[in-house]
Amino acid sequence: MKTALVGIVRNEAHDILPWLGWHALLGVDTFIIFDDGSDDGTLELLKAASAQHDIRIFHIDDLQETPWKIQQPVGERQRIVYLDVLTTLKDEFDWIGFIDTDEYLALHRHNNLKNFLRSFDHTVGAVGINWCIYGSSGHITTPDLPPFHAFTRHSALESPINRHVKTFIRPQLWNGEWINPHYFPLSEGRYVDPQGRDITWSAVPGITDTLPDWNTARIMHYQVRSLEHFIERARRRRDLRLDLSYFDTEGDNECQDSRHQGRTPLVLDWMRGAVFQGVAQALDALPSFQEDDASPISMAKLPGEHNLSVSRLIPWNDSKLEIHGSRACAQDLGKNNTALFILQSNSAPHQGFIFSLDQKNNILDFSILADSRLTSMLSYDIILTNQVGHIALRQTGGMSRRRAFLTTVPGEPLISDRSDINLWETFRLHTTQHAPDGREWYDLPFIRLADNVMRHPVSLSVITQLFKKDQLATVRLLPLLYAALPPVEKKLLRAQLGALVPYVL
Repeated sequence: MKTALVGIVRNEAHDILPWLGWHALLGVDTFIIFDDGSDDGTLELLKAASAQHDIRIFHIDDLQETPWKIQQPVGERQRIVYLDVLTTLKDEFDWIGFIDTDEYLALHRHNNLKNFLRSFDHTVGAVGINWCIYGSSGHITTPDLPPFHAFTRHSALESPINRHVKTFIRPQLWNGEWINPHYFPLSEGRYVDPQGRDITWSAVPGITDTLPDWNTARIMHYQVRSLEHFIERARRRRDLRLDLSYFDTEGDNECQDSRHQGRTPLVLDWMRGAVFQGVAQALDALPSFQEDDASPISMAKLPGEHNLSVSRLIPWNDSKLEIHGSRACAQDLGKNNTALFILQSNSAPHQGFIFSLDQKNNILDFSILADSRLTSMLSYDIILTNQVGHIALRQTGGMSRRRAFLTTVPGEPLISDRSDINLWETFRLHTTQHAPDGREWYDLPFIRLADNVMRHPVSLSVITQLFKKDQLATVRLLPLLYAALPPVEKKLLRAQLGALVPYVL
């Protein structure tokens, strides 16, 4: 069985990677993405992700029919794209789904998309899956979290808008006609709900006559999201008149459901792979504008004074910070041997780089909630507090413009979302000369490499040379190297990374 998911995007750089990761992990084989003139880096992120998944990128204006005009209704854009896909790809895929990039398919009784679709026999030609409309969950600004993690409140089952469906269709059974983006008429076969029951339509096909049944599957529709996102959407959608009454719909926040937050680490891991691919591609192009005139970088342990120091990061209550499912947590589970450390350079002692190690003392990939960065070293400003011997950590990069403080809530994942320093935002740094296995830090390959690189005046030439030696290590060390670059070269590197910057620096 081959499956495809079709989406239309325009300026979705903030959320396109979570959308791709969510559905790739559900088992979508191929993404068919049509871009509608994005200029915010969406295309860069799609191309990075296409290095690890089958993602086919097209442009609406390249279609043979009349080019899309901004004055045309969105429904016309969908008609042009969907008809083109069904016509040209009907013999390649067994099932094709049509959902927008603010919609997420949630399966509650099947572990992946193919098992879900295999539950329908040969008499079924299409499956209509009802919406579940999510509200703002009280967010004013856009949260630096995947939508399915940030927005946990949705409308009640009885809300009329939830009777809309989105469709997965066997393309060979489509009859060639266009009705609307929710409903695709069949030449033969049944149109069923996720439980395999024939759908009774209202006067408008694509809107069911009965209440949704969300027990098997639903389409989580993050139509509103934050107030900030809503305002931007109102600016873009010239075919709609949106006012605050449309945003401030209490019914869209009536029910709480946070179960999908459990998938966040898996999706972030998938996103990390895409980001690493994109960063590697960007670094590979560095020689095109920078001569490699730096002195050679040694991989051996060098004599002399070291440029880096390492401290264990200890939270306010002296509990242990650990990595669970690639998330940083304050849980102190006895069997977990991971920990969080801070790497500091002599040249910038008030900036720290949080990292962790796996059981073999290799650098460990992890993430911190509300911090969009997915590399293995996360830069934070080290802020002295009023309490002697304690510091606070303030986020320096990522998508956030708030420069929030890191906090440790006992038993929960670390999150970087606090605007002020209180007890839970304080830490101690315990300087240590040895890694957890007793070796000196400079006996660990990545610390030794980082220290050797920092003995050079860091430049794009140095980064280029290091990349030729060890691509993965360069990507992981990039935040540390970036911090030491001259201002002009920082700008050049940011321009080279483009839309990947919030995921790296």
